[in-house]
Amino acid sequence: MKKYKDMSEEEKQEAEKKTQQDIKKFAAKADSVVGNKIRSAFKWLKRIGGILFLIIAIPVLLSQSYVPGSILAGLSILLLASGFGGAKMQKATFCLVFIGVGVGFSIYGYNVLQNAKASAEWPAAKGIITVSEITKHESTTGTGTNKKRTITYNAKIHFKYSVKGKSYTSNNVTFGQSTKGAGEIVNRYPTGKKVKVFYNPQDLKVAVLEPGVNTSSYLFLGFGILFTLMGLIFLIRFVRA
Repeated sequence: MKKYKDMSEEEKQEAEKKTQQDIKKFAAKADSVVGNKIRSAFKWLKRIGGILFLIIAIPVLLSQSYVPGSILAGLSILLLASGFGGAKMQKATFCLVFIGVGVGFSIYGYNVLQNAKASAEWPAAKGIITVSEITKHESTTGTGTNKKRTITYNAKIHFKYSVKGKSYTSNNVTFGQSTKGAGEIVNRYPTGKKVKVFYNPQDLKVAVLEPGVNTSSYLFLGFGILFTLMGLIFLIRFVRA
């Protein structure tokens, strides 16, 4: 093999070209190996995350917290599908999760609406406000110059009451989001105020301060139906594609 200094110009150019090609091949192979390892690591992270979300979702659903339970279960299914399946499976799973979350919202919303309707006929008991305060929540959306900070205020009201000699606690001012502002609610129900509590005679731990149906009593049920319909539309379009 000739030394580089003994080569002609043409041979030098050919040698340099071959060296560059070898370097590119090596770099491409290295990128492929590293890329595969990174993708494999991400898949395992998704699988582990999916299992953890599922473990959390099961007791939440069993406690009849349908909305957070459905969201956690949906995230679990998405992560597991992404960790174990291909693109088609991920799309199908996305549709099913949309439907599942919608069904969860619908069940919760239906229960809220039924409680709101039934509460108009519930018996009343004497109660007292134990917690009355305004909570502040901050959220940020967008990035850079479009970054916006949103602040919302909510009324936190807790009360206790007694039925047949046994004490219970609740935090339902209404069934559904109250149409009043946080300040108005807190002023209406200050700590220590004696109140009339309307309780479910079939389930004494379920109670409310303001019985009956209001516009927001339909909110969760409406969201649930909307999510379910959107999920079905996505699924039909995916099947037909």
